[in-house]
Amino acid sequence: MENFDMKSIKFLGAVVAVCLVFILCLPFVNKTLNQENQSDTPAVVQTQNVQEKETSVENEGLSTEAVKTEEEKLEIADSKDEISVETEDTNAETLTEQGVFLKAKTLIAEQKYESAVYEYQQLIKNTDKTSLQAKCNEEIARIYAAMKRYGTALAYAQKAYNAEPNDEREFLLARISYKTGNTGAATEHINAILKRDFQFAE
Repeated sequence: MENFDMKSIKFLGAVVAVCLVFILCLPFVNKTLNQENQSDTPAVVQTQNVQEKETSVENEGLSTEAVKTEEEKLEIADSKDEISVETEDTNAETLTEQGVFLKAKTLIAEQKYESAVYEYQQLIKNTDKTSLQAKCNEEIARIYAAMKRYGTALAYAQKAYNAEPNDEREFLLARISYKTGNTGAATEHINAILKRDFQFAE
């Protein structure tokens, strides 16, 4: 019985000793594990840093391309500005011309013929374009013809035709000549139009 008890005591002592050793070793094992984790973390951080650097390099490349694109856009915008500066006067003139014609048409609709004539005459004075002057004179001729002032209408129609001849203006001359009673002149204008027509047909 004593032998048994002694063996039990020795066994328990051995178990207690093993447990104590295990408990004492735990802090060292834990410390070692933490160190390993810490040594792994810089690698992860390093990988992240490399990825971030690559991303930043890519972004820099993109930003450089973006800057180049912006510079190209600015160059294009500058060239467009130059073109717009060159064409600004032309556009302004065109708008003015359109405004005058629109205003004159409105005045004609309101039967304010003299005011419409005045608008066209002002445009004739303020332009060097032969075609525009011819168009204005043609419109003035039509206004005077509508007012049955055929003599004045004929004079403006002749100015329009002389500046820039075409069949429409010659036909206007024929109509106004006929209204003035000059059927000979009217016939001559019609014959001239028909002669040109047949020449084109051949």
